[in-house]
Amino acid sequence: MEIAIALVSLMNKELSSVRITVLLVLASHLIKNKGKTGAIVRTVATTHLLDNFAAKNGLQIYETPVGFKYIGEKMRETAVLIGGEESGGLSIIGHIPEKDGVLADMLVAEAIAYEGKPLSQMVKEAIAQADGPLYNNRLDLHLTEAHKTAVIDSFTNNPPTEVAGIKVKEVGRKDGIKLYLEEGSWVLLRPSGTEPLVARLPRKPTLPKNSPKSPKS
Repeated sequence: MEIAIALVSLMNKELSSVRITVLLVLASHLIKNKGKTGAIVRTVATTHLLDNFAAKNGLQIYETPVGFKYIGEKMRETAVLIGGEESGGLSIIGHIPEKDGVLADMLVAEAIAYEGKPLSQMVKEAIAQADGPLYNNRLDLHLTEAHKTAVIDSFTNNPPTEVAGIKVKEVGRKDGIKLYLEEGSWVLLRPSGTEPLVARLPRKPTLPKNSPKSPKS
């Protein structure tokens, strides 16, 4: 049975970005309060704030395709402090290499007890410590199977050299097509394995114009 992370702030409002930023909160907690260390593993669609956190703490960062099974594989191969995905699934060093929502909730409660701060404050601090926030937006393109294949083939064979005037410095092909841009943004174009749609997930270090409510993490 799968159990997701369910966290609510003291204002009785769900923290919209907590599924991702809880990875930062817990990574910091494991190092600072529990004396743990190890690599950090994330999927291609998960925030690069984890990369910033890893760099600041001298930790290795690994990127995997979407799906916790790939994170689990890496956890079986090497010592991983925390591994997590964009949907909030996570596991930590010393635990089984499978996502565990109950573990995540209990770790958050433990971190709050150690720090003596509201979760909302801990999230803000964790984002700032990782040079955030970063802003993201997801666009689901509902396409026919033929159209979906044509779009992916086009980007695979002829990836763009720039996006919105920003040069592409690297093209990732672990899962779909991920464009890493020069100023730190990235765009992931990934076909759904279960639905006739393609998800486009751009991520920027600054708030997009005319998008005051873009989620941040």
